[in-house]
Amino acid sequence: MKKAVLLLSALLMMSCSSDDITSKINECTTPTLSYNIKENSDLEVTNNTYEVKKGDKLVFEYISEAPKCIDKNLVERVDKRLYFEVPSNVSEFEYVGEKMELEASAIYEEKENGQQIFFDYATKGFIKGKKINGNWNVQIEVEFEDREGKIHSLKIEQSFK
Repeated sequence: MKKAVLLLSALLMMSCSSDDITSKINECTTPTLSYNIKENSDLEVTNNTYEVKKGDKLVFEYISEAPKCIDKNLVERVDKRLYFEVPSNVSEFEYVGEKMELEASAIYEEKENGQQIFFDYATKGFIKGKKINGNWNVQIEVEFEDREGKIHSLKIEQSFK
């Protein structure tokens, strides 16, 4: 009986090659990053929800969508989003610390499998940007701490369009 169990275990181990893992990874969608600006908009935040509505500001939107895989254990499946707004008549802005929440309504959200797992206002770090040749060059360094003390951070230097 022991020999049969050992033989079965050896066969199972040999049948699971690194090629199997590679093919499963190849069954994933490509992760995506988006850096968008919504003109004539307002960012409305209530409790742990938000909505971009018609308004008179520029709403900046960063979206990082994790790959979607058939085998959900292969990669991180957390989608990340950061939104903030600025007056539409400026060509440069900088928000530091609590001003990110108070003046820019800067919010950060993480979702796993479509379910919100983290949501908070940005109050640590900075967000700044400058409009150059029609594009916004934006630099973001923000940090959040969840209820368990885990630090969530986001560092971006990118052109938003």
